[in-house]
Amino acid sequence: MSLSRKVLVTGADGFIGAVAVAHLRCEGWDVVEAPRGVVGDIGPATRWQSVLNGVTHVLHLAGHVHEPDGAGDTFQRVNVQGSERLAREAASMGVTRFVYVSSVKAHGDVTHGRPLRVDDPLAPTDAYGRSKRDAEIVLHQVSAETGMEIVIVRPPLVCGRGAGGNLKRLMFATERGLPLPFGSVSNRRSMVSVENLAGFLSLCLTHPAAANETFLAADEPSISTPVLLRLLAKGLGVPPRVFPCPPAAIGLAASLIGRQRDADVLLQSLEVDAAKARTLLGWQSSQSLEAAIIDMAREFPGGKA
Repeated sequence: MSLSRKVLVTGADGFIGAVAVAHLRCEGWDVVEAPRGVVGDIGPATRWQSVLNGVTHVLHLAGHVHEPDGAGDTFQRVNVQGSERLAREAASMGVTRFVYVSSVKAHGDVTHGRPLRVDDPLAPTDAYGRSKRDAEIVLHQVSAETGMEIVIVRPPLVCGRGAGGNLKRLMFATERGLPLPFGSVSNRRSMVSVENLAGFLSLCLTHPAAANETFLAADEPSISTPVLLRLLAKGLGVPPRVFPCPPAAIGLAASLIGRQRDADVLLQSLEVDAAKARTLLGWQSSQSLEAAIIDMAREFPGGKA
């Protein structure tokens, strides 16, 4: 790769960003990191010029994730207006390609019967998903007005060392031997390892066929919640304590204590079809999903590293 290619990575100190930066540097990229705090709060008035000098490509990972669903204004300011501001400044400074990491939640939270395809309708159900959908719309507008190539990537749940959220909570519960009532759940959920995702994002930065395309990126095969819990237990070196319980009963109990959304993640399916990424760009996973989950658990505090 020519060293004249210089990429700005926002959110470079985050879970995905740190792995993406390491991957890009191994491939010979000149990487400019923009961790949280370098350019200040991301929004419609953020000044990006200081980190865009000489940059030819942008990988935009930074965004707002964790906040109650009612805080839609923050999601819009950071994820939508902030992304538009960065894209317009990038285009004005000669950036040729802008890769935006959106989310499967731009489509919604549940699949029924078949995996989501990239051209399925966008029907987000929460403020975060709506902000990702809206960011995609404005970025395509910027591309149409400026000629800068846009690539959209919608990953599902990302696993790997340092993963937080539901995965961290499940590893915590499994490590401590808590009995988990998900043995009767037969859902299908797509995931992608952070290493595989980093490789795909690198491909999206350079592959000619990726220009102005949108992709779903997921490892194969999809897995169920009981399988996930058994893989986590294997990595942690503890016996799995998963017992059967009717999913409807779990959902009812969760709703009574205000945890319906958390339960839905473990009970329902959210499966994506990543065939376009593989056929159009020739993307191949470097690590199996099973190995990635086990390795993640091994490196969790108390795991058998």
